[in-house]
Amino acid sequence: MSVPFAKPPMRIRMVKQSVYTTLSRAEAKGHELTHRIIRR
Repeated sequence: MSVPFAKPPMRIRMVKQSVYTTLSRAEAKGHELTHRIIRR
């Protein structure tokens, strides 16, 4: 019954969420930097 490769959607979801969060944070930081450079 204990098959780890049967249906691991939770792990995939967690990984995807972490990747998305990191990407969104990086994008926000990039946008902030670009805005600061443009304002200067």
